[in-house]
Amino acid sequence: MSKKKETVENASKERVNHPSYYELGDGSVECIDLLCLITEGYSGIAAGDIMQNKYAYRAGNKTEEGINNFAKAVEDWQKCLFYMKDFQKRANDIFYDCIIENDSTLPDGFRCTVHKNPIVVHLVAHEFAKNKAPAISRFVEAYISQIMEMQTFDDIAKAISLLEQIIDKIWPSRKLEA
Repeated sequence: MSKKKETVENASKERVNHPSYYELGDGSVECIDLLCLITEGYSGIAAGDIMQNKYAYRAGNKTEEGINNFAKAVEDWQKCLFYMKDFQKRANDIFYDCIIENDSTLPDGFRCTVHKNPIVVHLVAHEFAKNKAPAISRFVEAYISQIMEMQTFDDIAKAISLLEQIIDKIWPSRKLEA
């Protein structure tokens, strides 16, 4: 194999296995490592939906040909919001199918069964907010903390509300355009 072909293959492999927009800062912590901490204790569909917070991590850092960086960041936050709303809908559907009376908690398949260490919650939330604009960084930290400690339907609604606040902060004219 030629050196040029080998270099191209290695670069392609790195973009697939370790994209730079999922390795912020010095690259010692990848998004997938943080997502594993966030989803610890969640099962099945819940963990899958929560893993979609990769969009929150990369928002503002991934570029795409034909779309400016601001529009791409807004798109990433909107994807994150879509998946949290989808999680909320499916959690509600399963909850009502379970016929649980007077219980405001999520059914077992959606409830987090692991108590998260507050220091870990803070560190993960801070890592997600690290490269974000100062105007939204505290909302990002609050959002990540919220999803790491979700236990009830109200917690899901609070997480969605925080995502909507982030989008409103970076794109205030969206309400006027709707």
